[in-house]
Amino acid sequence: TTTDASEGETTEIVGFVTVSISGKSRPEESDRAMSPPADAAYLANACVGASSRRRGVGRALLRAVEALVLEMGGCDVWLHVRLDQPAPCALYSGDGYEEVARDKSLGAFASIFGGGKPSSPRALMRKSLRDDGSCNFML
Repeated sequence: TTTDASEGETTEIVGFVTVSISGKSRPEESDRAMSPPADAAYLANACVGASSRRRGVGRALLRAVEALVLEMGGCDVWLHVRLDQPAPCALYSGDGYEEVARDKSLGAFASIFGGGKPSSPRALMRKSLRDDGSCNFML
């Protein structure tokens, strides 16, 4: 929460997203099938505060990302989603994102070698924003 001293108004941040348009700014995936193209827009993080969920904030953030990608000359958006989180999975699927690849879960091995907590499998998803053959980011 922030306060504008000159106006006496309080503003609450209800969500945020981060987007990468270069593979150089992303961690390398051990499974190449789970890597988005290096020159594609990648929705790296998305978060909506608990009190603001199911009110259209996530969808509005997706729309803002997609508009930015189109404005910059991109043609699609890629993202990873944890498969054990039904709300984000439903949001992305319902908004036209399609599963491209799926993590192979480490299951029991993760609990033994990963500090006691099994890893959650992810899906790599993609949404095509335009298919006119023009996909060049204007940097």
